[in-house]
Amino acid sequence: MTLFDSTSSGYCEHGRQNGQCPFCPRPEARTSDPVTSHAAAASLDHRLKDQHHLMLYHLMTHGPLTDDQLAQAAVDQGWTGRTETARRWVRTLRERHGLIVPALDDDGLQLEQENESGRMALAWEAKTWG
Repeated sequence: MTLFDSTSSGYCEHGRQNGQCPFCPRPEARTSDPVTSHAAAASLDHRLKDQHHLMLYHLMTHGPLTDDQLAQAAVDQGWTGRTETARRWVRTLRERHGLIVPALDDDGLQLEQENESGRMALAWEAKTWG
C-alpha cells in the first residue's frame, strides 16, 4: 500500500505530481499515438547500464560538461561507437532518472560552456545527495 493513490489524487507514490517524479516511469507514447507506438514504449528498458554509470563517473570527475561534451567523451572512451547513442544515454540519466542536474554558478544561474562547434550550451553535473 502506498501513501498516495496516483490514479485519483494526481500524485505518485513518492508524493510528487504525476509526471513530475524522477523515480516514476513516464509514458513514452502520447495518448493519440497508435497501438504500435504504445507497445514499443512498453518494451523499453530504463534500467541503468554499465555505460550510464561510466558516464556519471566521468561527469563527477571531469564536470561540469555539456551534453555534447559528455557524449563525445563516451565515444572517445569507447563506451559506444555512436554519438547519438551516447546522447540518448545522457537524456536517460537526466530526464528519466534525474541523475544529471544543472551546474549552477554562485548566483544560481546555469553555467554555459562552449562546445566543439563554438556554440554555447548548458552545462550539467552529476546529482549529489547529502
